[in-house]
Amino acid sequence: MIWIAVVSIILFVLLCVIIFLIFKRNKKLKSELTIVIVTNQPRDKRLQLLKYTILNSNFYRNDINILKTPKKFSWNERLIAWKKFYKSLPPDQLVMSLDAFDIILLGNKNEIVKKFKSFKCELLFGWANYCWPVKCSICKKYKGKKKFINPHLKSRCFLCAGAYMGKAGYLAEILEKNPWTENVDDQCYFSTIYEKDSSNKIQLDFKNLIFQNTTPHYWNNGVLIKSTETSQRLLNTQLKTEPHVFHFDSYHYTAQQLKFCYDLITRTR
Repeated sequence: MIWIAVVSIILFVLLCVIIFLIFKRNKKLKSELTIVIVTNQPRDKRLQLLKYTILNSNFYRNDINILKTPKKFSWNERLIAWKKFYKSLPPDQLVMSLDAFDIILLGNKNEIVKKFKSFKCELLFGWANYCWPVKCSICKKYKGKKKFINPHLKSRCFLCAGAYMGKAGYLAEILEKNPWTENVDDQCYFSTIYEKDSSNKIQLDFKNLIFQNTTPHYWNNGVLIKSTETSQRLLNTQLKTEPHVFHFDSYHYTAQQLKFCYDLITRTR
C-alpha cells in the first residue's frame, strides 16, 4: 500500500510541474504582445467576432484584455481605462489597442511584432483619408504639414485612434503628461500629441504594414484584393503590403456583415 501512496505523490508533483510550466509558457507568450479592447458592451456579437479573428491569428486567450466601462460609453472613460491598464504593465510590454465593434484581424502575432519593431518607434497609429472629428482644431493644422503627408501616396492622411500599437510605458507616460477634459475625443487627443511630437517616437503606418483603415472604401474600389485564390490575406495593391488589422471605420457594419467579409477573405476556394 505504501508504494501506491508514493506513486500518487510522484504523479501529483509531476502534474503540478506540468501546470507550472504551461502557465509559465503562456505568460511568456503573452509578454510579446497583448491586446486591449475597451467597451461597455462585452457581449456584443461584433466583439465576439473580433476575439475569434484574434485567436485565429496565433494569439492566446490570455493575450486579450477586455476593459469594461460604465454603460454610458465615452472617450473620457476609454482614456481613463487605457491609462490605468498601461500603468499596470511592464514598461517594455507591447500592447495593441483595438476598437471593439468594427475590426477583424488577419495574419499572425509574430509577424505583427516583427513589423512593429521595424519602425523603431514607441507608438504606431494607422491613418485614414479623412479627419475626424471635424470640430477638432487639429484638422485645420494638417494642411501643408509634412508629417501628415503620406510619402508613398503623396496625399494627406490623418491619424486614426481606432487601432494603434506601442510600448505600455510610453503610452502611460504620454497619458500622464497630457491631461484631458471630460468632453475629450480620443482621436483628437492623440492627433494633437502627434502634431506636437518632434522626437519621431510616434509614427503613422504610412505603408499599411499593420493597419488598414476605412477597409470598405478601399475594398470596393479594388485597392484591397486577395493576393491568390488560396490566400487568407488581403493585398493592398497601392502599397504592395498585406496588413493585419482591418478597420471598418465609419461604415457601421453589423456582426453578420463583418463575418461575411472575414469568411470571404479566409475562404481558400
